[in-house]
Amino acid sequence: MRDASRVEALLSLFTTRGRAESIAGDLTEERDVHGLAWFWLHVFRTTFALFTSTLAGAPVTALALGALGFALFITLAFAGVTAVFMFPSLDPGVRWVLLSLFWWGAAFWTGVSLVSVAPKHGMAACLTLAVTGEAMFLAFRLIFVWIQAPNAWSSLLFASALFAAAPLLAGGAIVRRLTMWPRD
Repeated sequence: MRDASRVEALLSLFTTRGRAESIAGDLTEERDVHGLAWFWLHVFRTTFALFTSTLAGAPVTALALGALGFALFITLAFAGVTAVFMFPSLDPGVRWVLLSLFWWGAAFWTGVSLVSVAPKHGMAACLTLAVTGEAMFLAFRLIFVWIQAPNAWSSLLFASALFAAAPLLAGGAIVRRLTMWPRD
């Protein structure tokens, strides 16, 4: 029963609560027949199908939300970088912590904003932005490693940026769950 509530919470990020409850119930019933690995594989496949269906249902909206989210995150992250580097006398460790907090706060606020603006498509935009952002960070890291050997400071900055996807998705998920209390 515990798995069903987790699955319902995951699926409800991309569909209505009633539909998520129905799908979670069907998958939970089949879990006893097919096993736990089958169950979680189908949960993730169903979640991916709901995500792509949301994107395909309104591609212009998804693109606009993605652009809005990117602009919002970059603006807030740049403001954080500017604020941290205005004080060059700060210890590098303190600077890194502050920069991480600014970036993660910017990511969280971006997720909250996207789902607040468009409850139906916001979570799909958050996931798209998170995956795209992670791919860009990894590509930039590979390019910079090829150009110059990484040092401790650049590795810390990269790690901070890489973990920004978690607060982005958490912010979107929190708002999505709060806006779904009444049955859809």
